[in-house]
Amino acid sequence: MGRRIWLAGLRVYLMVVPTRKRKELDR
Repeated sequence: MGRRIWLAGLRVYLMVVPTRKRKELDR
């Protein structure tokens, strides 16, 4: 049960981090 939540959080993290880095580079 806990692993499922962890995997979902990891997926969101991997998708959000690149977008944040792109915004910083655009600045």
